[in-house]
Parts: sequence; structure tokens; C-alpha cells
Amino acid sequence: MMKSGYFSGYGEPKSIEEQVRILKGSFPYLDYSIKGDFCRPKGSEGLFVIPKWNKVGETYLKATLKVIDILRSLYGGRIIKWGNDFTEYTYYQNPRSQKAIEFINEQHPSDIVILPAQFGMRLKGSSVANAKKRFYVNEFGLSTYEVGIMLITHQERLQQYDDLRIYCLGDDVRNGIYRISTWMYVHEGFNISGIRDDLSNRHSGGVTGFLPDRVNIDKVL
Repeated sequence: MMKSGYFSGYGEPKSIEEQVRILKGSFPYLDYSIKGDFCRPKGSEGLFVIPKWNKVGETYLKATLKVIDILRSLYGGRIIKWGNDFTEYTYYQNPRSQKAIEFINEQHPSDIVILPAQFGMRLKGSSVANAKKRFYVNEFGLSTYEVGIMLITHQERLQQYDDLRIYCLGDDVRNGIYRISTWMYVHEGFNISGIRDDLSNRHSGGVTGFLPDRVNIDKVL
């Protein structure tokens, strides 16, 4: 019987220093300078280091594809894609997530941001559509790019069949008449697939980021 949770060693984010050390292996050219103090809003599991996408690729899509290539290397080339093609015509970041990321980028002068986030457990069992209804006012979905970066620094999050599967709630993938989001899980390899936003899976959870508790995304963006 399938279980679902954090079973492969992930419990909370690594230190910022350790995440930076790991990211320098893939992105040695970035400015990793960090200034200021960082909050941990309600619902987050801690702080994640995310390179700004425009420092990784010319477009959001190209940055995402580069991250997928890095994941392919980390997972031993075992990435299986099931009909979820990433093209400029099918893959977008949804407006709420795009505006939230832009807001965060403006607060960080270097090539990285320090992002409070949770890796799926808070929204375990909810469909993509229902998970979005459960957002706190300062919460937003993370896309394949951000989630991929989080997996680069926390590969232990997704290693086995029972590890909680991941919905990328910041994605907007166009696929005919349905709204689709990217779905990541391990089964005979690392799988990148798609799931309809109205379908739930009790072994999956949506990954989200947070602005400070005092910020209402709908009012400020």
C-alpha cells in the first residue's frame, strides 16, 4: 500500500550557506551576495535560495529547460516525460505567481532571492484548483523552475515512490480544453508529467512560496 510523505531524508531546508554551495556547482557565475534578515511566514518550512530566472536563461522557458537538464543529470538521466511538452506556446507562469516573483526579485539586489516556501505537505491531498483556494493571502504557487531549483539543492525530497508527489502550482500549461499543471514524482525514474487542475491525488501536494505575513498579494500586486 502506497504511503506518502517526506520519507527520503528531507525535513526542512538546508542552511542558506549550504544551498549556495550546492548551487555554485551548477551556476558558478551568479552573484550570491546576501543582505538583510529574512522572515519565515506562517505555513513555510523555511528559506530556499532561488536564482533569478533571468540570470539563468534568456526567457522563463529557457531557464526552466536548463533546470530540467540539470535535474536529468542529478537523477542519472532517469527523467521520464509523459506528454507534458514545455514550449513557448504551451507553458506559462500563472499571473499571481509571476507578480509575486517579480515583487520578491525587486527586494533582492543580487542574482538570487531568499524565498520562504513549503515543499507540498501543507496542501497534501488537494487538487491544484482546491489548493489555490486554500492559499493564505500572502501565498502563491511555485512553478517548475522554482521547484526544480529546490530539488537541485534538496534532491532528497524526491527519491522514492512513497515520497509525496509534487504539484507545481505556479504553472499554467495549455493542453486542449483542460487546465494542466506540472506533476513530479518518482516511479521507475524521475517523472515529469501533467495533471488536470480539477483532479486530486491524496499522495500529492502543491509547492508554494510566501511573501511576508503582512502582505496581501491581491492588494499589492
